[in-house]
Amino acid sequence: MKASNRLILLVVGLSVSACSIKPITVESIRATPTYKVSFSVDRPYQQVFADLLDNTRECFSRKPTQDQLFVTGKKNNGNKIANIQVVYVYGKLEQNVHFMMDLKSESSKKTTVTAYTSERNASGKVNAVKLWANNESKACTA
Repeated sequence: MKASNRLILLVVGLSVSACSIKPITVESIRATPTYKVSFSVDRPYQQVFADLLDNTRECFSRKPTQDQLFVTGKKNNGNKIANIQVVYVYGKLEQNVHFMMDLKSESSKKTTVTAYTSERNASGKVNAVKLWANNESKACTA
């Protein structure tokens, strides 16, 4: 096979591979996280949400990156559930959820938190979430 034909096959193969990579969505990170931790804290849902959102913004905003990083927090006070996401936007078309937390009020003074990551090197941040939720530490890693 000629070198030019091999080059064409390589380019086509890489293009097909690049197109088959699926973005990391809220649903996919919940279904197959790289690392996950769930726990309950004896604090009201609103306070836990505020502390987790503040600490997530502080810890992830310090990370130097060439990609755009967004930290979003959404609450549904009627159902007493919330979600916090760290989303990286690559170029203009792709965005991936790399770190996420789900919160659920179990009672007026008890909240369940589940933290997920799709990054292999973020387990320290996921473990720090429990300290953040208990308002015991603001450190970015545990």
